[in-house]
Amino acid sequence: MSNGLVGKSVYAFGDSIVYGHVYPHSFVDVVAEHEGMALTKFARNGATMAPTRMLPEDRYSRRSSK
Repeated sequence: MSNGLVGKSVYAFGDSIVYGHVYPHSFVDVVAEHEGMALTKFARNGATMAPTRMLPEDRYSRRSSK
């Protein structure tokens, strides 16, 4: 493994896929192990990438609010 990544750190942010909820060994674990990297996960089950409820100001586009 002389790829330049051995011993480097990788930080993974995400949801249950990164966390490894269903499969304890997530894709980021596989990559880190394969490349010889130290992995730190900042992931959580149930995380969302978008708001879960619509805010009042988001209900209408600017065009319709004129």
